[in-house]
Amino acid sequence: MADEREVERVREQLAALMARQHARSNGRPAVQTARYVASVDDDAETGAHAYSITCISRQDPGDRQTMRVNKHVAKLFGAHERTYGSLDEFRAAIDALGDDACWNRLLAALSSRDRPRKEVSQRLMREGFTSEQATRAVQKAVRTQLIDDERYAVAFIHGKLRKGWGRARIERELAAAGVEVTRVDGYPREFFPEEGELARAQEILSRKSIPAVNAEQKLTRFLIGRGFGFDVARRAAHQRTLEAQTPEDRGTL
Repeated sequence: MADEREVERVREQLAALMARQHARSNGRPAVQTARYVASVDDDAETGAHAYSITCISRQDPGDRQTMRVNKHVAKLFGAHERTYGSLDEFRAAIDALGDDACWNRLLAALSSRDRPRKEVSQRLMREGFTSEQATRAVQKAVRTQLIDDERYAVAFIHGKLRKGWGRARIERELAAAGVEVTRVDGYPREFFPEEGELARAQEILSRKSIPAVNAEQKLTRFLIGRGFGFDVARRAAHQRTLEAQTPEDRGTL
């Protein structure tokens, strides 16, 4: 039985010959369009989750192009062969599939909770997308307000304040997430009033038992670990230890 690829190649050659003959009979120059067929395969060199899409000319098997893609692009490409008119058309189509797959993964990342642009970009690149693809997807999300670092920061600050975090820790975490708190409207006065930080530190310590030894130092370290500044932590710890002392204890000071 003849090889199916060889049969298909002969058919292509016959079709091209008929097209040239038809063009000559009409007095017009022949226009020949090459056909390329692309298919996806597991990429054994880079692991089970990486794939290669190879586009091969049906007229000349040596005329080919291979592009490595991640599993999300391979899924969009599908299991069936696709036909292209040229290698440039093939490359453009795969690039477009990459952008589509990247956008789909961005939407999936934002479906569970709000995220800052830096986190989303890093997540997309970990999934195998290029920095250019990630940048295009994130910029589109910013334009459509799916991603808003200021909105994320406001929600983050309020959430961590409810958990008893201090200003310093909140600012460190936002900086690590690539969010500039100085761009948040009303920051810091609307989130951290002058006496508000001390009052919050005192309220947190009011629910905490007093250590038997080195109470003030331990409470100070506890608040610093929560993200409170040293001066606020020291003042709150000092006040808490004073409140816990008996009149006799105070008399010995």
